[in-house]
Amino acid sequence: MFIWLVFGAVIGWVASSVVGLGSNLILNILVGIVGAFLGGWLVHRDASSPIEKGNINWQSVWVSLLGAIVLCVLLKIFS
Repeated sequence: MFIWLVFGAVIGWVASSVVGLGSNLILNILVGIVGAFLGGWLVHRDASSPIEKGNINWQSVWVSLLGAIVLCVLLKIFS
């Protein structure tokens, strides 16, 4: 569980930095974890995510980052 929080925080921080959303730790963790699910859905279209599969590899990092960036852009548009 701790590894997912760290993974989510790092992915969320990178996505927030790319989009310019801000650097709130809790928001970064949420954006990173939800972004992993969103990225998994966008790429695989079977509602699976890297977190569900339990694998952290380069593909899962890129998919999670893609989802987190999309989520950050949506948050920025609607806020």
